[in-house]
Amino acid sequence: QAPLPVPSTLDKLTREALSDLDLSSRDSPWFLHVAFENPHVPLFISDDYADNHEPSLRGLYGDAVSEMDAMIGELISTLKKTGQYDNTLIFFFSDNGAWVNPSN
Repeated sequence: QAPLPVPSTLDKLTREALSDLDLSSRDSPWFLHVAFENPHVPLFISDDYADNHEPSLRGLYGDAVSEMDAMIGELISTLKKTGQYDNTLIFFFSDNGAWVNPSN
């Protein structure tokens, strides 16, 4: 979809990944790479997440991390539901480095 509205990318990536997990063969190896934008600047959360969750004490950054955590939880739940969790390696990588204050 172009142009992709940034606040909706996390949900779209997660839904696509969940679909792939549901359709993947449990008898042969597979690879899924999910690269979330959160918590990159500009910080954002989806309207759906904002409407259904209490704001984080850490502000928008905390909200972005919490939403990403919830989406990862959905992926892990799907792995468990489909019987793939015990035979799956999950890696977390980040290129975010230290938080930078653009005004400095």
